[in-house]
Amino acid sequence: MFVLYFITFMSVLTYAPASEIDIQINIVHFPFSVPPIGSLARALCAAVNFFSVSCRGKEFATNPGELTLYGGPILYLIAQSICYFLPLWWDSGGFRLALPWRASTANPDSEHDVGAAGAEKQYINAEISRVGSSNDGLRVIDITKPFSRKMVALENVTFGVPRGEVFAFLGPNGAGKTTTINMIRGDMAPNSGEIFVENIPITRRRAEASSHLGVCPQFDAMDCMTDVEHLRFYARVRGVKDIEHSVSQVIRTVDLEAFQTRMGQKLYGGNNASSP
Repeated sequence: MFVLYFITFMSVLTYAPASEIDIQINIVHFPFSVPPIGSLARALCAAVNFFSVSCRGKEFATNPGELTLYGGPILYLIAQSICYFLPLWWDSGGFRLALPWRASTANPDSEHDVGAAGAEKQYINAEISRVGSSNDGLRVIDITKPFSRKMVALENVTFGVPRGEVFAFLGPNGAGKTTTINMIRGDMAPNSGEIFVENIPITRRRAEASSHLGVCPQFDAMDCMTDVEHLRFYARVRGVKDIEHSVSQVIRTVDLEAFQTRMGQKLYGGNNASSP
């Protein structure tokens, strides 16, 4: 948009009749200065009186707040701030609204449930009851995350992970695994429900809760480092004194000599898992 604004602006200055430049510059500015840099460019033009944009005939404009001077850029920047930051505020959980498609959290046992379905429902309700009163290290309680009316990533999800337990989170593609992990990390806020890490609510005390979390993503910027660079980095982070000796020992121990100069993203999954 800024490139289009700049090209149009220069075209007017180059090809428009001298008597119509001021009028056409104003016409160009308002439709094309949608990006914030466009408003900044307009404000700079007014500040240095570029091509007499601040002049009114032979007089200098007496009201700098008019739309064709600083008023227009200020108005645009206010509107742009709302348009750009409101979605971020919404997604970060800055405010929550009662969604019409949010399902009820009530899920009472039925005396008529029989077979596998009834046993599964009893197990789910027992886990919900246990998690609500437990002291698990991680508690996910009744979280719901819809992205639209037709796309609900998570609906009333509850589970707990006791301290010292190895917990596997399985499901098909699109089941909401990544969305759940992102909410546990605090990168995304649930529309309802709460997540507790060491009894600390992640949505209200994210920094404190995150201090108890460690995340090893499948792909990250570390993949752009070689195996040796990867190990040296973590050795420095952990304060290892003899870094080169320690790195050499680790590489020999996990049999990575043949891959030590290869980029992390080029390693096989097993080699990559050995490196961290």
